Amino acid sequence: MIGQPPPIHSAVDANGVDVVTGAFTVSTRDVSIGPAGAEGLSYVRTFFGAGWTDNLIGSITNADPTYTVSFGGRSESFTLTGGVYVPAQGQQSTLTFNAAAKTYTYTTGAGAVVVFSVALGGPYAPPTFATGGRPTSVTWPDGHKLTYTYQTVSVCMTTCPGTMVTASRVQSANNNAGYQLKLTYKSNSPETTADLVDWTTVTSATGINNAIDYCDPAANSCSGFSTPWPSAAYATTAGPPTTTTVTDALARVTRYTYSGARITGVKRPSSASDTTTIAYNGDGRVASVSNGVGTWRYDYSVVGTTATTIVTDPLSNNRITTGDVTSDQLSSDTDALGRKTIFGYDSLGRLNNVTRPEGDQIQYVYNPRGNITKVTRVAKPGSPLANIVTTAAFDPTCTQPAKCNKPNVTFDANGGDTHYDYDPVYGVPLTISGPIPTAGSPRPVTRLSYTLLYAWYKDSSGLVVRAATPIYKLTGTSACQTRAACAGLADEVTGTLAYGTSGVANNLAVTSASAGSGDGALTATTSLTYDAVGNRLTVQGPLGAAQTSRYRYDPARQLTGVVGPDPDGAGPLKFPALRYTYNLDGQATLVERGTVASQSNFDWPAFATLEQRAQAYDTQGRPTQTSFASGGLTYALTQLGYDAA
Repeated sequence: MIGQPPPIHSAVDANGVDVVTGAFTVSTRDVSIGPAGAEGLSYVRTFFGAGWTDNLIGSITNADPTYTVSFGGRSESFTLTGGVYVPAQGQQSTLTFNAAAKTYTYTTGAGAVVVFSVALGGPYAPPTFATGGRPTSVTWPDGHKLTYTYQTVSVCMTTCPGTMVTASRVQSANNNAGYQLKLTYKSNSPETTADLVDWTTVTSATGINNAIDYCDPAANSCSGFSTPWPSAAYATTAGPPTTTTVTDALARVTRYTYSGARITGVKRPSSASDTTTIAYNGDGRVASVSNGVGTWRYDYSVVGTTATTIVTDPLSNNRITTGDVTSDQLSSDTDALGRKTIFGYDSLGRLNNVTRPEGDQIQYVYNPRGNITKVTRVAKPGSPLANIVTTAAFDPTCTQPAKCNKPNVTFDANGGDTHYDYDPVYGVPLTISGPIPTAGSPRPVTRLSYTLLYAWYKDSSGLVVRAATPIYKLTGTSACQTRAACAGLADEVTGTLAYGTSGVANNLAVTSASAGSGDGALTATTSLTYDAVGNRLTVQGPLGAAQTSRYRYDPARQLTGVVGPDPDGAGPLKFPALRYTYNLDGQATLVERGTVASQSNFDWPAFATLEQRAQAYDTQGRPTQTSFASGGLTYALTQLGYDAA
């Protein structure tokens, strides 16, 4: 069920409860393909109070003059004033509208450009809040690009024949590093608006490396893959109570139970019953959360615009928070010992000071674009200590957010100045000049160089082709050890990064990293390879193939083993190895050090254990015991116990 977009502000506690609004929140990363960051892709779902949303459901909600942009798990709003969309929270981002193309362009403070199509929005299919449009592409300053493929259908308003309306859903998301997230749905043939809920209900998400397998971005599903890909399956059982299950690549099942649109129970894969239960009051706010051992109670009161929440833990200790109901921002937080922290905001809702329980403060100053230009740490009242101040300077005007929202110079608490020079188009740092260490010594400077590179992956005919757009990748670094100028000299320390070979299927992962002296007398190169999913497979040290370590993973991308280099070449010693075992919740329960005959898959099952570290957990997933053993004898044991809170 698709619920609501992320809130602009939230104050979520350790139980997943927003102590200002009383909403329950839980987030889960179900699928990933490739490395972390823009190079790879992840399918992340988050429950915000009354329904799920995922990181592929970006939206613009227009309630003129307020336009709320939701993207990447967060939301922010703009106020349309005189034809200009003014950031309502004083944020660094911008929003513009192209009337001819019927598209919005949202540019983040870091320079990522998100294009929203008005035609893809509308109230008929979830997410119904995307009245102003949905994203079609995201381009990061360094050239990484994510493209969404939608399916749009025309259905009858209520009965057929009748008034026809259109609705859209995401079929897939592909990036120019060659990775894809593919979604499948409960239904593919809607006839009326009543069918659109099933038509937008996701039943599976799969991460695919297009350098290995092609999948039509517009298709309802893909098959015939050469290898199993990371995936998650979703199923719903109608109630009461209604439940949904998430089954991962290892067949581990997480279950969510609902009352209406609200989650009332969460069951982790290791448990036969709910491991977290949530109850609500008559206003729909969380009244209690139980983890099977203890229960936390939530009591609310509102006076004017101030909401007060009292959280009572299983030991009857109280945490008291206050917040502003108009902004959903936390104003104060008092713990069970009476220690109170106060949060202050400016007129745009930006945090400008935090007062700690003993009176010491952190103060923030912003420029007109919302960049922090000054941070002052003030000692406790009566202390003789001076304020600790750090500052930053930015471009006075902004035409390229990738650059202008990064500092040109920063001053540390000792007055040391660090200067930055950026590429004017891509916004990446070209030089970083640190503080002068001692009088008369040169300023340390690091220089960075980049190259426009293309990933290569398969098209619909199975041919390996070049990506449509390049990515600006870091390929070199240079720094002097003692001199002001050292290019080509022994004093220079250089670094070089290489990526996949042009014309050969690759995702632009680093294939080698070299470090050495500027005169070339010393160079050490480390080489890396990866499996189809993007996990690091081997690392070869500067000494060559004899210095290779190999890594092993399960279908959920958990590290299951590491085999080091052969310690004695042709000698009798076996390869040192580590083996990892996990419980159904993905927690490591056993780490074994031992040996194997080789780094091959064939020899791995014959892993010989030399020593073990075992970790036990309670039903709440907390560590309760750690033991170390060797030769069948336990020689160290640590046990942990917890109170009800």
